[in-house]
Amino acid sequence: MTGVMYAFATLGPALGYIIGGQMLNVYVDFNRVDSSRVSITPEDPRWVGAWWVSFLVGSSAFLMIAVPISMYGVELPTAKTVRETRVSEMHGDDGTYISSLAGHSRSLRNLPIALLQIIRIPPFLPIALAGASEGIITSGFATFMPKYIQNQFGVTAGWASMLTGFMVVPGAAGGQFTGGYIAKKLQLKVQGCLRVAIIACIICLIMAAALWTKCKFDRIAGITLPYSNRTNDNLPELITECNSHCGCNTEFYEPVCDKTSKIQYFSPCHAGCDTMSSDGKFYSQCTCVPVDPITNSSTVAVGKCESDCHLLYIFLPFIFILIFLTFMPSPPVVSATLRCIHESQRTTGIGLKWLIVRLLGTVPGPIFFGAVIDSTCVIWRENCSEKASCWIYNNSNMSRNFFILFIVVKAFSMIAFMTAYRLYKLPVDMKVRYSVGSAEVTVVESPSEHDAISSHDVLADKSLVI
Repeated sequence: MTGVMYAFATLGPALGYIIGGQMLNVYVDFNRVDSSRVSITPEDPRWVGAWWVSFLVGSSAFLMIAVPISMYGVELPTAKTVRETRVSEMHGDDGTYISSLAGHSRSLRNLPIALLQIIRIPPFLPIALAGASEGIITSGFATFMPKYIQNQFGVTAGWASMLTGFMVVPGAAGGQFTGGYIAKKLQLKVQGCLRVAIIACIICLIMAAALWTKCKFDRIAGITLPYSNRTNDNLPELITECNSHCGCNTEFYEPVCDKTSKIQYFSPCHAGCDTMSSDGKFYSQCTCVPVDPITNSSTVAVGKCESDCHLLYIFLPFIFILIFLTFMPSPPVVSATLRCIHESQRTTGIGLKWLIVRLLGTVPGPIFFGAVIDSTCVIWRENCSEKASCWIYNNSNMSRNFFILFIVVKAFSMIAFMTAYRLYKLPVDMKVRYSVGSAEVTVVESPSEHDAISSHDVLADKSLVI
């Protein structure tokens, strides 16, 4: 059930990527501007899609769904039966924990005491910190994976967003469903659930090598290769003798391509062009572009040079596996968290865990990944001599930085799960009450016998109660 719940919880964001990616192919101001008059296309770096439509539709759907959800009861009808047939796996439970809670009412004043008791459970904090590090990865990749694909493989923003959705739908949902199924099928206890998380982290560290997959950096004059006629090294990289009279700047990125040499220029100005064709697709009389011996002219075409790199479809299957393995431990880890805490404090424990995950993981995650991406910027958009946004990134540095960040964070997750595994102790003994008709018998089970007991093993005429 947990795996199914997590699978459906992941399906929503995944579909959001796909549908939102479609909206990015629609011009941002389509409701106020005639789209047929817009001269740029989604392939143009200056294109801005209709990002706001997804927020409008999503918020409206939330309001409609909130009404039926508010009609659900406090708990499901079967919750009491499940609660009564559950065997305690609380860390080191010796039967005295309930008495230690006596006198502590569930008031706000006693909340610090309850939080302290939960934090003092040895496996809890490592599991929460591992969740925070996993949150850094998931939130960072969810925010910047489309941008990463767009820059590394030269696709449009809309297609990159859709590809991310295509990977997330089967990867995250399938991974969480599989993790829940494994935990249920194998009847995993706390340590078994943590083993699943550790193994998944180890495989992810190996598969992270896929982040080195990238296309070659575009041949851009003044950035990846010098201008052919450059003689003055005191000028800025994008400025040379052939375009110094044009007054070029980096406020607008309008790439043009010399089809003959396959060299790209930052803008027609940086190519030294003087004349634009009537259809706006070509520029001629470009002083920085070598003269074509066949046409006896120096002409560039609007847009980036076409790439012959096809590594994207090698990259996607490996990233799918990474997503699958990253989300697979989620249901077992949640189960392990709930089981190592006393039942009366599980709600508070889950709340505390998610506070740690959000505060240390999902909130700073996009900031870390954004800083990694910005550190690889080659050409910034300058506005009044100040850096505004990045136009061109270094593909090699971006792959390297993403790989290092992923390895460091994932290794921390693995170490935290290993620490929780070592710190967790089985209950010292368990008081189990067997009920047969009106008679009740209390039995003390040993940890070894506890491992073999499951609520599914109870006969139809018996109930196993903590």
